[in-house]
Amino acid sequence: MSEGGGKGKKRSKQFYRKSAAKKKKGLESLEVGMKGFLITCNKDEKSCVREAYNIFNEYADRIYGPEHMSESSSDEDDPDDIDAALKKETKKLKAQDAKKDRRFQSVRSGANNVVFIKSQIHSPSEFAQRIVSDVAESKKKVVRHVQRIIPVDGTCKANIEQIKNLCSVLPKPVLHHAESRTKTYAVDFKARCNNSLKKTEVVDMLAREFIVRFGYHVVDLKYPDYTIICQVIKNVCCMSIVKDFYDLHRYNLHLISWENTSTENETAVGDDSAKRGESNNSNQEIGQGEGVTGQGEGAMGQREGATGSVPHDQEYKDIDQVEEDKEQKKKSNENLFKEDPPPNLPIWISDMLEADRESS
Repeated sequence: MSEGGGKGKKRSKQFYRKSAAKKKKGLESLEVGMKGFLITCNKDEKSCVREAYNIFNEYADRIYGPEHMSESSSDEDDPDDIDAALKKETKKLKAQDAKKDRRFQSVRSGANNVVFIKSQIHSPSEFAQRIVSDVAESKKKVVRHVQRIIPVDGTCKANIEQIKNLCSVLPKPVLHHAESRTKTYAVDFKARCNNSLKKTEVVDMLAREFIVRFGYHVVDLKYPDYTIICQVIKNVCCMSIVKDFYDLHRYNLHLISWENTSTENETAVGDDSAKRGESNNSNQEIGQGEGVTGQGEGAMGQREGATGSVPHDQEYKDIDQVEEDKEQKKKSNENLFKEDPPPNLPIWISDMLEADRESS
């Protein structure tokens, strides 16, 4: 704010761009020569990185043991030597500012909703296979933001020659199938932020290189034994050769856990339907018993109906007969009054009946 108490000068957009660039300056980017894991997420990259660190460190401690960070030992010097103390302090600060190589370290991938975790372990493909297989066996949902874990055993420049050379040195996973059975393979290609490579050219080249290196294999696009993963992000190509890639839903942890929960729900529904079927059968048996008794009661009702029941037509006839009887009574009464009026009638009624008799 200014001295007069008013608002200060508004900062330009260039100031905020520079400050954002300074924050991102220390974060490393995906480069040639790295290996690790490509992690896809649902927009929340920070939570995805946190979950990836948790699950990777858990399995790494279980397989390779806990990680030991190398710290520089501080030697005790003469406190009177001020120059040596200053030099030592500056070296220590530079060492703290420098990026330390950790077992797992997040770097910028260059694509949205994709995180690259750089790793120092020997075989990322075997490590990812172990995690995905355990999730499939445990039938538990272990992550929320992490979707797919794609191992990267090597990276190179995104051109045909470099990709061919990298494919020739990638390790091939070991299968536990019989050697006599013909092996199958497929190529999984995905390009992000890159229009220079054509999918057909890369897939054909990788298929030829795979056959030349490992012998004859049959193409199977549904459930192959081996899958050559080729993920291109900008000018970097990430590759690996994995097994049972499509059997495990392309290493999608959400789909694997969802499949397990859906199968459990189907079995539970099947058990409920079986119980309902048993109860329905018992109800049918009870209904059949009730039907037998009902049939007996129906027979008895028929016998009673044969003796005491009246048909509907006969009822209608009886009603008509009653009406006719009423009409006949009325006429007989009128004739009775005309011939011989009963005694004890009022005089004016007897006079009226006599007048009617004379007129008739």
